[in-house]
Amino acid sequence: MDGYGDDAVTPVSVPTVTGSALEDEVRFGPFALDCRRGRLLRHGRPVPLQPQPLRVLCELVRAGGAVVDREALQQAVWGRRHVDADLGLNQCIRRIRTVLGDRAGTPLYIETLRGRGYRFVAPTTAAVTGVEIEHAAPVASTPPPAGTPASRSGARRRLGMIVATAAILATGGLLQGLRFESADSSSLTDTRASGPVLGAEPTHRLAVRPFVDLGEARDRGYVARGLRDELVATLAAIAPEELAVWTLPEDGSSMSGAVDVDLVLDGSVLRLDDTVQVSLQLHRQLGGRTLWAASRECQAGELLTVQTELVEAVAEILGRELDLDFSTASTELEHEPAAWQAFFDARYRRLTGGVGAGEAREVLRRATERYPDFARGWLELARAELTSDGPWTGRNLATREALDRALALDPALAEAHLLRADIAFFHDWDWPAAERHYQAAARWAPGRADAHKGYAFWLSSQKRHVEAVARVERAVFLDPVSTRLQADLGFFLMRAGRWQESVEACRQALDLDPSSCPAQVCLIEAYTLLGQPQAAVEHVVAEMRSRGAGEALLREISSLGAAAVPRYFNWSLERRETEEERDRRRSISVARDAARAGQPGLALDWLERAEQERSFFMPFVGIDPAFRELQGHDRFVALLERLRLE
Repeated sequence: MDGYGDDAVTPVSVPTVTGSALEDEVRFGPFALDCRRGRLLRHGRPVPLQPQPLRVLCELVRAGGAVVDREALQQAVWGRRHVDADLGLNQCIRRIRTVLGDRAGTPLYIETLRGRGYRFVAPTTAAVTGVEIEHAAPVASTPPPAGTPASRSGARRRLGMIVATAAILATGGLLQGLRFESADSSSLTDTRASGPVLGAEPTHRLAVRPFVDLGEARDRGYVARGLRDELVATLAAIAPEELAVWTLPEDGSSMSGAVDVDLVLDGSVLRLDDTVQVSLQLHRQLGGRTLWAASRECQAGELLTVQTELVEAVAEILGRELDLDFSTASTELEHEPAAWQAFFDARYRRLTGGVGAGEAREVLRRATERYPDFARGWLELARAELTSDGPWTGRNLATREALDRALALDPALAEAHLLRADIAFFHDWDWPAAERHYQAAARWAPGRADAHKGYAFWLSSQKRHVEAVARVERAVFLDPVSTRLQADLGFFLMRAGRWQESVEACRQALDLDPSSCPAQVCLIEAYTLLGQPQAAVEHVVAEMRSRGAGEALLREISSLGAAAVPRYFNWSLERRETEEERDRRRSISVARDAARAGQPGLALDWLERAEQERSFFMPFVGIDPAFRELQGHDRFVALLERLRLE
């Protein structure tokens, strides 16, 4: 051993919270730990934690930053009783991390020292007989030389936290924290979610195909889809700096040759009455040899327990094949399976549409009444409220209330932050709130492509184009088979003035899906900006054909050469003005076409109408190349001032 890395950590001498100090509360982050009374509080509110995990947490905090080996923890919690202490300790650590919102890959509270044990790494404040004593978090005594083998794995796990800390120090501590609005009048402050840093790309890729539903009752397909989605979410959160996880298209296409992957996961679900059989297979690359297969049969009520076992099994084989430490992987079941089943059922109804879509909200309302502490249930209810019928004001209020409940229960729920950010950005035009929640989503879910894309929206609207493009490029890396993401990258590059790169990105989108309308539109606009309208003609024809233009008109357009582009914009304007009465959300699109067609007065009329209707893409008005000719117009300047985008 070379004396460096996780296996040779030398604990620093720091003040320890021992003995009488643990007779009263010990505070760290938003938490307060009272070992004497056996309770954990978050912002003054009790957090459910079973006695054994609570005792493990007390032992780690008591050590004050020193390493506590596994044997010592097992002895302190279980004594000499004959139990499976190894498994019990793993479950305790997972449970503690769940309630603290911690991550094994980038620990903020509990660090795993492979082959050694664990240590508590957060600063603590102990209230002892009325005097508060602060204790610093442990730091490495001697950093390993850069590039040494033992330093690399630990460096990758800590990179995000180190860079984020440096950024906070470099800005004079301006990023003091992120305020979350809770369901009551209090506010949650979570400094861990501020200033997310875009680290290095993950070194490995896992693709997950859609799970096959083998049962006859297709209306119960939520089991296959829900199980797949939860497995993907859990595996993606294990070590996002090491492993990128994404799902292959629902249409069953393999996308072979489109991307390089290390491993592919297949699955199937067979449900017969109350029995469920789940089968998984892990392959080396697309169409490669099978590395591992497993099948579990259980009662419907035991499905989530089986899911936990399968995640741990997949994580074990992934760790072995990729030489990574995934020993802490688990989906901790905090709620009874009935709550998860209601969640799966309602989500499936919402995603698949049809007859069941309208029922999803009522199913979730009943489920949240029965399981009010289930954060994921409140999140899904928020989604159902958002997509329900009725005036926007009412839907917005119901959605925000449900999201507040979800985040009050779980401030680390990235999907809730992302939805809250989207509402603030696209509907409320509350730029500070959008930034806070996009940052939180990217911080808590660095392996989610939509979290990076969402944050890119905000960055782009603030003219921070370099950062925005970097975020979208990371999203594309995390989900390389998404045609829409690849086309979005083209639009972000175009807004950044990188028109040739925009063309290249959209051509890659067409390689994935030749019928992609967003990619065609992006290419038309990018070629126009490059002064190459002739190159846009084929994309004009493809876009007009997808919108129902007749063959005679398309032949005429093809013969116009460079004049085809302005003809297209006028044709599109006429079409959208007619369609507008049927879809009021298209006001911003009419304004874009009017501006492209050289009708600035009409474009401003439609922009002001879009403002009144709170049209979806209004946040991009100030950076959209379509409106370049309006930049000096008084009405346009006044519009940007009202939007606070000047």
